[in-house]
Amino acid sequence: MDKIEAILICGTGRSGTTVFTRLLGYHPKIWSFRWESQIFSGLPGLSDLVMTNSLPDKFIKFKRRVLGHLYKRKPVGRSYEAGLFEIIDLEQLDLLLQILEEKLFSSSSVSEKLVACRDFATGIFLPATLDKGATFWCEKTPRNLLYADVISKILPKAKFINVIRDGRDVLASILQNKFWPIARSSKYPETLLHIGKPNFDNALSYWNNMINIGIKQEKIMGPSRWLNVRIEDLVDNPKDSFNKIFGFLEIDCEPSFFQEISKQINVSKANRERWKSEFSKDQVEIINMISFDNLVRYGYSL
Repeated sequence: MDKIEAILICGTGRSGTTVFTRLLGYHPKIWSFRWESQIFSGLPGLSDLVMTNSLPDKFIKFKRRVLGHLYKRKPVGRSYEAGLFEIIDLEQLDLLLQILEEKLFSSSSVSEKLVACRDFATGIFLPATLDKGATFWCEKTPRNLLYADVISKILPKAKFINVIRDGRDVLASILQNKFWPIARSSKYPETLLHIGKPNFDNALSYWNNMINIGIKQEKIMGPSRWLNVRIEDLVDNPKDSFNKIFGFLEIDCEPSFFQEISKQINVSKANRERWKSEFSKDQVEIINMISFDNLVRYGYSL
């Protein structure tokens, strides 16, 4: 396989994708965009433009979202602003959208649409990567999990890292933050259940649904393009974990990387096993029963 062009981070949401992406960015050859760009898997994203039978309508919504919410937004409950404005000016982004629109509407095949979407994405992320003196760009949006099979065709040399966290802690975090980390998608009908205000009953199946989607995507991608990473392993044994990750990415390990992340990883802030204090004994039994197969699959004790 040729050298990778991008690293795509996905996960169940509330699984540590933000922390992981930040840590990965300490490698001198990797530039990580620190926010969710949602470019590939937003509402809609590039993946939808490739899959849709109603391109005009989808493109209008995509363009409006890119120039609005994705360009600059204030995350819920936060005082800072996030978005693409940090790496590209609005005029240049609008120009890329015009080029994308022209290519998409003149395309006579899916392969041409894929190339158009690839050029748009690299037009956003590659200049920032080169400006930082890096070789690879890294984008993190948990919802990439739902569209990895399509994104892999847009970026045929990209690799995917799926961040996994104990489902009981994910559930506890969802209930505390009171929102669904990954928006629903008609591509996976089981995700349509996750609507309204999260509560214990309607959030129980969330982790399993997302994990099962990840299992499907892993089978499509294969081991050369897909790696599962437990966030707990990064905390317990960061050196071995990142050596495995860099082996997967085919990137040499840098001593300076481990020196830097040793200052960043804080076990006390990992919020591990918070479920033990936040759920009753009966609730834990219900969670373990419903999530038994996937908890065991990924090495979580019951």
